[in-house]
Amino acid sequence: MPSRFPVHITFTDYDVDELLEIANIMAKNKEYELSKEAIEKLRRRLVATLHDPFRENFSNARFVRNNIEKAIRVQAVRMLRITEPTREDLVTLKYEDFAL
Repeated sequence: MPSRFPVHITFTDYDVDELLEIANIMAKNKEYELSKEAIEKLRRRLVATLHDPFRENFSNARFVRNNIEKAIRVQAVRMLRITEPTREDLVTLKYEDFAL
């Protein structure tokens, strides 16, 4: 297919720190915060994914968005088990919200 298009645009991938910044921005835009442990778990996941030789066409910002959205869903279910959640409970995405 590329031979049919005369103009090709190549975008460089974000590095891990840029992706974590994107994750923080996405969470903040949805009025959530990431705990330090959640950030580290996401960092490890990003490093592993970026260095996976079998993963082609890694859409890294989309990967981050999908992880944030899934963590929000997991966190919502976790909140159902807390009788009286605090504001911090309600706005913090924790390590366990980033499922494997």
